[in-house]
Amino acid sequence: MRFVRGRKERMTTKELKLKLAAILTGIMDAEREGATPIENHVYLGAGCDLATWQALRGTLEDSGLMRVEGNVCRLTDKGRTLAVKLAGVLGHREAGLDPALREDWARAKRFAYPSEGALKSLAILTGRGQRAAMLEELRGEEGAFFAQKIEEICATWAAMPKTHETDGQGRAALAQLHYFIGCCDWWIVEKDADPDGEGQIQAFGVTELGRGCRELGYISLPEILAFGAELDLYWKPITVGEILDGATN
Repeated sequence: MRFVRGRKERMTTKELKLKLAAILTGIMDAEREGATPIENHVYLGAGCDLATWQALRGTLEDSGLMRVEGNVCRLTDKGRTLAVKLAGVLGHREAGLDPALREDWARAKRFAYPSEGALKSLAILTGRGQRAAMLEELRGEEGAFFAQKIEEICATWAAMPKTHETDGQGRAALAQLHYFIGCCDWWIVEKDADPDGEGQIQAFGVTELGRGCRELGYISLPEILAFGAELDLYWKPITVGEILDGATN
C-alpha cells in the first residue's frame, strides 16, 4: 500500500519490489558512504517515501532481512542478497515506471553481492582482516569483480576433495587453494571431511615454512589464519608434483 494525499493506493507487484529494493539498497548506500541509516532519516531514494518505509519495516525485520538496534537499521546478509536478486529478476522493464522508480531501479542495479552460502565459506577460508577488506571492496568500484571472485573461490571450496579422496593420485593431485605470509606458503589439496564438527583442522596439502623445503602433510586452516596467512585470490590450480619441484604459479 502507498499513501497519496491522505488515501491509500494499491501498489503493483513491480512497484512493491522496486520499493523494497530501494529500501534495501538505500541502507547499503548509507553503509557504503559511511553514513548511519537512522529511523527517520533512512536513505530511501526518491521513489520510496517515509510512509512506505514505515509500512514495510516490520516485514523487513520479521523476514530476517534487516535488524534494528535502537534507531539504527542494519541489513543482514540475507537482505543484501535479496536486494541484488530483486534488481536481477526485475530485468530492464522500466517502461511505464515514473522517474522516481526508474531512479530506484538504477540504484538497485549497481550492487553485486555474494550469496549467503559464499559468505559462509569465506568466513572459513579467510582471516578477519582479509575478509573485512574484501567485503569493503564490494561497496566500491570493483565490487562486481570481488563478488565474482568470492563466488569462484567458494565454488572451488565446495567442489574440493575431502580427506583421503585424492589417495592414489600422488603427484598428479591438484592444489586448489594457496595461502601465504612472508616467506611461508601453504597449498591445499584436500579439505578436512570434518566428521566430528571441529572445523578445518586437518586439511591436507603442501607446506613451505621459508626454509626452501616443501613437505606434504596436514594443515590447520584456523592456525595459519590466526598466524596471519592470506588466501591467494589469483591462484590457479597446479599439481602437487609441480609444487614439490619448486613451481609457484
